[in-house]
Amino acid sequence: TQAPMGFLGLAAALALFAVCWRWWTVIPMTLVGAGLAAAVLAYRPRALATSMLDVEHLLGIGIVLRLDMWSRALAMIGDAPLTGIGLNTYPLILSHFYPGLLLGPEPHAHNLLLQTAVDLGLPGLVALAWLFVAFFFLIACAYRRTLPSWQRALLLGLAGGALAYVAGGVLDVVTLGAKPIAALWLMLGAGAAAAVVLREEGGIPTSSPPRRKVPRWAPLSAGALAILVVAAVPGSLAANTGVVRAHQAIIAARQTGRLPTAEAESARDALQQALVRRPHDPGLQALLGSLNAWQGNQPVALNHLQRRVTLDGPRALGQYAPFVAWQRTLQNTPAPPPWDGTIRLYRAWTSRYPDRAEEAILLAMVLQRQGRSTDVKHVIEVAMEHGAQPASLLRYFQLQTTMGRTPQ
Repeated sequence: TQAPMGFLGLAAALALFAVCWRWWTVIPMTLVGAGLAAAVLAYRPRALATSMLDVEHLLGIGIVLRLDMWSRALAMIGDAPLTGIGLNTYPLILSHFYPGLLLGPEPHAHNLLLQTAVDLGLPGLVALAWLFVAFFFLIACAYRRTLPSWQRALLLGLAGGALAYVAGGVLDVVTLGAKPIAALWLMLGAGAAAAVVLREEGGIPTSSPPRRKVPRWAPLSAGALAILVVAAVPGSLAANTGVVRAHQAIIAARQTGRLPTAEAESARDALQQALVRRPHDPGLQALLGSLNAWQGNQPVALNHLQRRVTLDGPRALGQYAPFVAWQRTLQNTPAPPPWDGTIRLYRAWTSRYPDRAEEAILLAMVLQRQGRSTDVKHVIEVAMEHGAQPASLLRYFQLQTTMGRTPQ
């Protein structure tokens, strides 16, 4: 489709075909790759690196947006490592809870591994990795036998197709919940079935010594190990539970104007438990702020949002969009004054989602820290004009500001 994903997948499949046809072709391919890398590095590497991080450049926009998406995907995985956020929910969760600096409505994370972990959690990522490992293992075992050329071509073609999907997944992804992925399942099933049949009924074993089989309990052990490792991280289980429930409750509130009481209470209890173990997590503070705001508990909501601003800090832009600092270093541009990057980040959020009161409050709180009372007033008024919800949060903040108090 003339996309980087297609070219990368095609290159990986052709490389597999070449190596299986003549093993020594790996040598010229390696030399060609090294030569291309050397040529790129020799030809104005600094200018090339700058272009790759420039959103105005044709090359840079694809890279920068991917860095932005990958950063947000990693944040989702950190919040819900055990269960993921749910299959095909990435666009919804991204826009509601994980806005980046430049992102608009994105369909997926543009990376197969990240997207799988986002959708299904780390156990799901382990399962997918094991699926492909088992598939290629079966193909390799059958391919090493003495088979007719058409059968070897069949195995190699199926392996190349699967490899193309995995390699293309470095830069893009057809998600596991998408309709076209049915072709992948057919490819994996046909390849595994063909490999089993050819290994057991067709062909004569070669003289090469047989390899030890991988124990059947290995994938289960790997999945269990992943779960235990994640569960050992302080607050992971409570945070995972609270984050997923909070997402469901807040999205329902934003869509219907009414917060589901039972779900909100359950989410808040779980988040409070997680906060004991992870007190410096700005994402948990933000969710608790939104839940309390929709419940009408505005003093507590502002306290959590203020804490979120403090945790984001004056260098928040470097955490959410590190490519901005990288580009500034390449261009020898001096760093902006403290909090200017945070203001830029929060302004991007309020511009993209003018109907959300929480984003406006975050921006107003940073401006308030700098003593820019006129700008604070303007931000709140603009949010009210756009009908940002929950409106009671804006009114309470405005009242506190008018009375000369700093909302805590």
